[in-house]
Amino acid sequence: MNHGDRREEVFRDGKDRERFQEKVCETCARLGWKTAIEKLLR
Repeated sequence: MNHGDRREEVFRDGKDRERFQEKVCETCARLGWKTAIEKLLR
């Protein structure tokens, strides 16, 4: 599980994590960004 800087959970559930991943990938594609995080999220 992912944790923030105070060891709190970052995502509410799996669906929340998936929505975040989709938004990151959409934004990277729209702006032409190539990032390591984009590849890790897929």
